[in-house]
Amino acid sequence: MNVIHRLISSDDQLNIPQGGFFTRVSGSARTSGRELSLGAGASVSTLTYYNAFSISKWRRHTDLSDLSLRLLGEGKIMVDVLTATVPLPETPLLDLERAFAIPATEETLLTSITLDLKGTEQIACELDVRELSGEMLFFRITAGSEVTLTDLVLVTDTEPMREPKLGIVITHFNRQEALAKATERLETAFAQSEQLATSAKVFVVDNSDNCGLDNSAHRTIIPNENYGGAGGFSRGLLELVENDSYTHALFMDDDASCHPESIARTLSFLSYTKSPKLAVAGTLLQEEDHSTVYESGAYFDGICHRIHKNLNIINSTQVILNEREGFKPNYGGWWFFAFDIREISHFPFPFFVRGDDVAFSITNHLQVVCLNGVAAFGETFESKHSAMTAYLDTRAHIVQQLAVLGHSRYAVLRGCLRFFVISLFSYRYGSAAAVCLALEDLLAGPDFFANNLSMSARLPVLKELSRGDYSVKLEESPRNMAIYTFETDRLPRKLLRLATMNGFLLPDFLLRKNPVFQKPGFKARFSQVFGHQSIYYSDSTASSGELAVIDRKRMLGLAFRFGKIFAAILWNFVTLTKIYKEEFGALASKKFWASVYGLNR
Repeated sequence: MNVIHRLISSDDQLNIPQGGFFTRVSGSARTSGRELSLGAGASVSTLTYYNAFSISKWRRHTDLSDLSLRLLGEGKIMVDVLTATVPLPETPLLDLERAFAIPATEETLLTSITLDLKGTEQIACELDVRELSGEMLFFRITAGSEVTLTDLVLVTDTEPMREPKLGIVITHFNRQEALAKATERLETAFAQSEQLATSAKVFVVDNSDNCGLDNSAHRTIIPNENYGGAGGFSRGLLELVENDSYTHALFMDDDASCHPESIARTLSFLSYTKSPKLAVAGTLLQEEDHSTVYESGAYFDGICHRIHKNLNIINSTQVILNEREGFKPNYGGWWFFAFDIREISHFPFPFFVRGDDVAFSITNHLQVVCLNGVAAFGETFESKHSAMTAYLDTRAHIVQQLAVLGHSRYAVLRGCLRFFVISLFSYRYGSAAAVCLALEDLLAGPDFFANNLSMSARLPVLKELSRGDYSVKLEESPRNMAIYTFETDRLPRKLLRLATMNGFLLPDFLLRKNPVFQKPGFKARFSQVFGHQSIYYSDSTASSGELAVIDRKRMLGLAFRFGKIFAAILWNFVTLTKIYKEEFGALASKKFWASVYGLNR
């Protein structure tokens, strides 16, 4: 029998809270490593983000025919086998939480079994997957005595479609402590899991040449030039492609902040998927709030759209909604992204960072799927915004609109204007200048990317521009700060904002002198900052932050610079589109990266 899903009872390394993430417990219970102990009369449910089994996705994407529940432990238990669904249509919406009132979960009891566990493995039930309805399969276990469960797994007799050999590629840059913790977690997982030990190996691409790790039986260190994430993952992919031992790759961030069972489940899923084009993308959960989904896959149509953003995975109903595929992702972030390397025709485009993951999925026509319990933790992109990221985001979006999506002149120019305006009217003039610089570099053609792999000529400039985003750093929030909660305003005020360019044309004596509070992000909420002379950016109203002040002279200078760039893109649009379409494939190729690293054979 093949193990495809193992219960996670707790986490000792990632500091994930216990309540609602792994199990839902009623009565006396405690966890220790893999063990789950229940007092007499206590019960535990696995209808959680990390332990519910996504029966709907396994039915849709695999030919799995049978499932059995195998338990190991001691004590008397009753096992209820159930499916759960949410009585809503699988509507193609990005943000299900805000779309409608969510009804309660409907549960269906399939069977109940009483067992007397005596320290040997027992099969509790056998299920025909083809006859199961519902979206999630889960179990409710009630203790008839003192019970200790040491293993609870789903196994199958269905023969796998393939046997993946997984190369886990981690690109590292100056995060030694995080990398050490991540690799330690993985080494422990390899020691505990025969599946991982025999089917996976870690390749650390060390872009900063200072990771401080040595090679081991399950780990290879690859010193590397710093060409960003695009270069690091390309170097790792080259290593796997040239080594006949590997069939699949898993790209992960250098903190690798995922539970090792996420990797095991990914391996199992890839073993059974019908299409070799299927790729598994890990859901990104917010580092500061583990219960909130940042994105569960994403969609790019010229702008990046996060799917299932803000869903709360503590809520069992929203766990089910997070598995919905009404809105299908067309790319996945490289904090956790697994795919078949034999299906890859395009390598990452040399964007340095930002946008390489988007183009990679789309140009390789990968079928991206997110799976319950496969996740990583990380900072939100809004919290990392700077002039540097404004530069990188702008050029990645516009290059892909030109070369990958083939957007019209109007759509591309609208995209350029969007990036500039959101920085300018957020009073972030360093970011607005970075947008201009990105578009100027884009006008230089694809050769600019090939000749600036390390970004050494741009990084000092962008670092200085990031300092220019704010006028002053404050150790505490202003006392007279305005704090607004409304998201939109009424029509007369909207018309006034439009007529005055969101207050830019208002004389100084009509502007409010007190700053308005905004959380850091891609842009300010224009309806809230309208009429204010300054914006206070901070994570909370009671913490330190940075003040951005309106500067009309600087705005006009930037607007003039952008106008010239806008006219140049308008005039040269046909030529730009042609050259980027022609050269994109050459730069996003195995041949290009092999020549960069001197690995041509």
